[in-house]
Amino acid sequence: MNNRMFSTPFTIPLTLLLLCRCWTANAEGLIEALVEYNFNETRALFEGCCPTNVVSGGHEDSDVSATKGSGLCSANCSLHLELCLTTTRQSNNFFRSPSNCSLGRNSVPVTIDSPASVKLPVPVEGSSWLMEFDVILRIVKEDRNKSRSVLAESRWTENNLIKTLPTTSVPNDLGSNFVHRNVVMWTPLGENISVSLHYRLRCKRHFYGQGCGVFCHGQRGTHGNYECDPDTGHVVCLDGWRGDRCTE
Repeated sequence: MNNRMFSTPFTIPLTLLLLCRCWTANAEGLIEALVEYNFNETRALFEGCCPTNVVSGGHEDSDVSATKGSGLCSANCSLHLELCLTTTRQSNNFFRSPSNCSLGRNSVPVTIDSPASVKLPVPVEGSSWLMEFDVILRIVKEDRNKSRSVLAESRWTENNLIKTLPTTSVPNDLGSNFVHRNVVMWTPLGENISVSLHYRLRCKRHFYGQGCGVFCHGQRGTHGNYECDPDTGHVVCLDGWRGDRCTE
């Protein structure tokens, strides 16, 4: 099956935000991905899994309870949106096992009753892989036995993204500096689901610059008196200090 993506922009209302931080001890950065979706129009594709919407107080809304009571769906399975990063050579076939994510993977539960958005942070190590890698976006069904199957998927190759991928080192930066992709996810039967994907690279603490390739740790003492430029990681001497490491 050929990779297919929309080139025409579309708008999806944003009503839900889920955030999971997944730093690892040796990761230099975090791919922050924001996925906007509306599965309500294609809910027939997920027949058998109940919506996961709840109202305040933790109780299911009446529509969900009624749907379960009708026998049209089961509470014993759930839907997850999964972002997978892998090397191009490892992603030749669609609908391969969800574990095939050599560069990183994360997933979050999703609803099917209303438009929403989810954040999918994926920890990454180094930056050389940013020259070429595959992005795989999946809708995964998980049953009560934790068995997982892919319901819909899209994958494409990013080339030289290290030169253009927006990078931030500012904690809790919610700016709009993202790469944008309009994506079509395909089911095994050829049906499609449209989503909007935005992502960028957030550097781990003390890493800066393109691809988070610059290390800088601000100092105040015998090893120097400087801060790190938040965009480049270059040493910036504190007031009254000068020299390569701001020790003079």
